[in-house]
Amino acid sequence: MDHFNRKSNLKTVISILIFFGCLHTAFAQYKLYESGVNQYNSGRYQEAVTSLSAYLEKKSRDKKLDVEAFYARAMAFYKNREFDKAIADFNQALKLGRKNSGNLYWLIGKCQSSLNQNGEAVASYTEALPFVTDAKKQAQLLFERANLYKKAGEKDLAEVDLKHTLLLNPEHYLAQEALAELVSSTKSALTQKSSDTIRAKRIALIIGNAKYPESIGQLKNSMNDAIDVATELRKLHFETLVKINLSAVEIRKSIREFHALLRKADPANTVALFYYAGHGLQLEGTNYIIPIDVFIHDVSEIEKLCVSVDAAMDAMQYADVKMSIMILDACRNNPFPGTSQTLKSGLAPPNPNAGAFIGYATAPGSVASDGVAANGLYTQELVKVWRIPGLTIEQVFKKVRENVLTLSGGQQHTWDTSNLIADFYFNQ
Repeated sequence: MDHFNRKSNLKTVISILIFFGCLHTAFAQYKLYESGVNQYNSGRYQEAVTSLSAYLEKKSRDKKLDVEAFYARAMAFYKNREFDKAIADFNQALKLGRKNSGNLYWLIGKCQSSLNQNGEAVASYTEALPFVTDAKKQAQLLFERANLYKKAGEKDLAEVDLKHTLLLNPEHYLAQEALAELVSSTKSALTQKSSDTIRAKRIALIIGNAKYPESIGQLKNSMNDAIDVATELRKLHFETLVKINLSAVEIRKSIREFHALLRKADPANTVALFYYAGHGLQLEGTNYIIPIDVFIHDVSEIEKLCVSVDAAMDAMQYADVKMSIMILDACRNNPFPGTSQTLKSGLAPPNPNAGAFIGYATAPGSVASDGVAANGLYTQELVKVWRIPGLTIEQVFKKVRENVLTLSGGQQHTWDTSNLIADFYFNQ
């Protein structure tokens, strides 16, 4: 009897050990998946690919997480401009039934467009359209498809999409402009320059939002930051539009004015720069500027009440400028307590277009303080380094990163990403 009990106890112990061994393995694999997602959210795309690939190679993994693992790795590939690999993983996420199919097809189309696979991109945009129900998102999708048709020389189809865009979103000024060009008898009639045409080769829009309502709290440095950036850029031969404490309507109007200035210049030889200091937040991978006249009670209000940072990037991209530079000193704390459980910290990682450079005051997913001096630490150092002649744009932001890291005691890591195809010097 004792022998039987000993054998029974041994089997129980072995079963318990196996159970805890499996539990340990499952936990370790989940941590690998979690690390990959966190690495992506913080802009460390190659590390994210490595972690998520290691997770997906595990035969004993919990395959319930596969759909999100493939999606996260696809986004890391996309941000890293490895478009073929991104397409493969987005398709895998679709096969596994990931929600929001419209967004997946849309992203596949963007990848194909970047690979100059315009026919395939049009097909993907068409697949996405039935799943995209929000009118403004539909309008943007149609606008992007119209540009693909235009590249392919299918002007009739481009015109249909642009008209549909404006039915859904009459304020889509880029579609208004594209349609006007398309139906014009000659493009030269639209682009002929008058004697007072702006000849500037460097044009910047600078926005500083500081005077938020008491419920949010005013920012100490944003207004100073914007003014000092504008002052320094003028010394560096930029024509500047400086806008302080703007509502949502005023932000959109300023971006349109910026776009118009770029179009009146010689875009092919123009460097465009957008700088924003103030509150910002991210929702589902999109970054938003927070106007001074809003208070967000629920995340569903963000798209309607705030202004997407993409609007500024589109203003530069669709003006066909030589180079686009975006600088965001907006990585502060989320000022809306009711949304803190839903929204991620800081800003989302961007995906720069060809010929674009993007700089953040701190890494994606992180926050920076407003500072205790007249300027925020990031802008303070940026203005200083701009005064050093002979530095390329990459060297400027590397030097800023070094200075900020030292002055913050290792707490604030600035971040930038480049898809430039030519050198640029602020101060030669």
